[in-house]
Amino acid sequence: MTPNHNEELKDKIIEAVPEIMELELGCQIVLYGDEAIVSTRNRPFSENKEVAFIDKGGVRGITKSMLDNANIRIIGRPIQLADVLLAIPIGMDLYINRHGFMKAWKDKQWIICVPAWNLAADLDGQTEETKEFLWKIICSPNNQNKYGKRKKRQKETSS
Repeated sequence: MTPNHNEELKDKIIEAVPEIMELELGCQIVLYGDEAIVSTRNRPFSENKEVAFIDKGGVRGITKSMLDNANIRIIGRPIQLADVLLAIPIGMDLYINRHGFMKAWKDKQWIICVPAWNLAADLDGQTEETKEFLWKIICSPNNQNKYGKRKKRQKETSS
C-alpha cells in the first residue's frame, strides 16, 4: 500500500466519522512539540473545565482557553473497525465475521480480504494487504461513481 493510499484511506474514514478528531478520551495530540494522549474529559468542555492528558511529563491538565492559545496538533484517536464500517459507501456490501474475515461484493463477484482484520488492533495495526483491500472498497475512484457517498453522521447528544 502506498503512503498516499494510506493517508487517503484515513482521510475518508475521518470524513465519515469526524468525531475521531475530537478531544475525547484516547485522542492523540502533539502539544508544544510533545506527543500526548487525552486521558480524561469533562463535558461540556468549557472555559473553566480541564482536559487531562498524559505526556512524558506525566498527567497534566489544560483548559479550553489554554488550548486556544496553545501550539497543538490533533492527531485523533485510533481508527477502529467500527469507524471503518461507517465509512463503507452506501450500496456496497461488506461482510465481516467474528474472526475478522472480510469480503465485499463488487462488480458481480466476491472479493476476499486475506489476511483478516486483526480484531485486537486498530487500523494502523492491520497488514498492508488489509489496508489495501479497504482502500479499494472505500477510496477507489471506481466506487465513488457506482455507490452513493455515506452522509456524515450526526453526533448524538445525551440528555
